Amino acid sequence: MFATLLVLVIHADHWPLQQSGADLAVWNYCDLLSRSCVPIFVVLTGLLLTYRRQEHMHLRVFARRRLGRSLLPWAFWLPIYTLIGLFLTFEVTRSWSGVVSWWLLGGGHLWYLILVPQLYVCFQFWPEGLRARWLLAAAAMALQTALCLYRLYAPQSAPLQGLFLAYGYEFFFFWIGYFAVGAAIGASLVRNVPRWPAWPFWLATAAGGALLVGVQLSSADEASFANGTGAFLRPLLPIMTITVFAAVAISGERLLRAYDWIRRPAVVLSRYSLGIYIVHEALLYIPGRILAGPLLQRHLPLSAFGFALLVFVTLGLAYVVTRLIVATPLAITVGLPPEPLRLPWRTADAAGED
Repeated sequence: MFATLLVLVIHADHWPLQQSGADLAVWNYCDLLSRSCVPIFVVLTGLLLTYRRQEHMHLRVFARRRLGRSLLPWAFWLPIYTLIGLFLTFEVTRSWSGVVSWWLLGGGHLWYLILVPQLYVCFQFWPEGLRARWLLAAAAMALQTALCLYRLYAPQSAPLQGLFLAYGYEFFFFWIGYFAVGAAIGASLVRNVPRWPAWPFWLATAAGGALLVGVQLSSADEASFANGTGAFLRPLLPIMTITVFAAVAISGERLLRAYDWIRRPAVVLSRYSLGIYIVHEALLYIPGRILAGPLLQRHLPLSAFGFALLVFVTLGLAYVVTRLIVATPLAITVGLPPEPLRLPWRTADAAGED
């Protein structure tokens, strides 16, 4: 749920006023610090695949289940978001070459759905032992970091640099470190669940965030590719990602056990997170255009209030639309089996029982 909220933050933070000064700095930092969202998803993917022991599942069953939650939704929603990009957001150039180019870039935020299958394939070759998994995690993180540095500092004439600059975020090897760390954590949790305090990880998260914001990449040959989607591939981002993942996991687990009013919506939103991720980008424009004049295009702190409202209204709309989709045969397009409409708290109870 935390990572899903950060995705909404990234897609909403260009709506507030950002002319200069504090208005510009605050939302730039907000965007950069929220870039841990997709890496968190990747860490969580590796963790859950290992923790749920899906490596013991027959390959054909594993492929059908996993790819059905990624490639099928991507194929279904790609033409829909192409039309949205052509006629609503105008992010797709109105020509055949513009459409094909946008498709090659993954189809807007749908690119994540073509990254995940690559990680599923990698997982079929993952080592079994705990020590081997941690060694692989260290090696994979080193490789990922080296590739991210290469992408920013190598000249465009360097081997594969053109491919890495434009499409690097679509390739598994730029994410393999996150995935390997998640798989190692999952294997460790199978053996033992440690009772660590959360505060050291929160302190480390603050330090990692300060480092991410403070280290300038202007000297890099390809510094412009460290922004936008390229910001997901910043070499220092893993420091903040791993620490905030641990901090949220530890704190969240305790909050969910202690407070039922937090647990119930968290369970519901987590269950429908893939659908929320897929549909929210189009729905964002409904509250965005309504709030733009009265709140978002005002100076801080008024724009911050409008921004928070934009994020949570979009989250609510995305949940409702996803839930309606899941009640139809189109449920498979958001990675879930069809299920009848139920009250949210009944859904949370049922998910908890599962």
